[in-house]
Amino acid sequence: MALDSSGTVWVWGNNRYGLLGNGTGTGMSTIPVQVPGLTGITQISADLFETFALTFSAGTVWTWGDGVAGDGTTGPHFTPVQMGLSGVSQIAAGDFDAAAVMSNGSVLTWGGNSEGQLGIGTTDSTDFSPVLVSTLAGGSLAAAGQDDVMVVASPAPRIPSVIDDTQAGAAQALQATCSAVSARSSTSPASTSGL
Repeated sequence: MALDSSGTVWVWGNNRYGLLGNGTGTGMSTIPVQVPGLTGITQISADLFETFALTFSAGTVWTWGDGVAGDGTTGPHFTPVQMGLSGVSQIAAGDFDAAAVMSNGSVLTWGGNSEGQLGIGTTDSTDFSPVLVSTLAGGSLAAAGQDDVMVVASPAPRIPSVIDDTQAGAAQALQATCSAVSARSSTSPASTSGL
């Protein structure tokens, strides 16, 4: 998956889960093809099951695939559909979870929560619509993985957290990624994300 400087999203590879956004969930493309119907995209994020595209001017989010789209549904979307969010400044897709940093610094998460990755104080629910992470403010960058969501926030979260060795490595990787993204965003509006 790639985003060019004109705001066009390009995808290629296996179309399982509808990741090519072309209206089907089958086939593949061995060359980059444009995702139909998307213009003015400024950020993309993808995982194994779904893809998100953000328009900067309106802060709206488009999603497609067969994961946790964040639009309250569980079914597949073989073409991009708009989520009911506006004012989004950054989006991150993880396997079965996702996060959005809003323009006011608040953080929303949705998807699976078996490991507490939604940050809402429980592990007993899956939310198919975004929920507020009430302990975070001042979010600026987010990253999501299989069972975790990480957000750079200032000031620090209002609750203490225990970080094990694996999480510490992930936190260091996130910080390095955030530094690289920050440096790149000052020189180019385009970004890329791998599937």
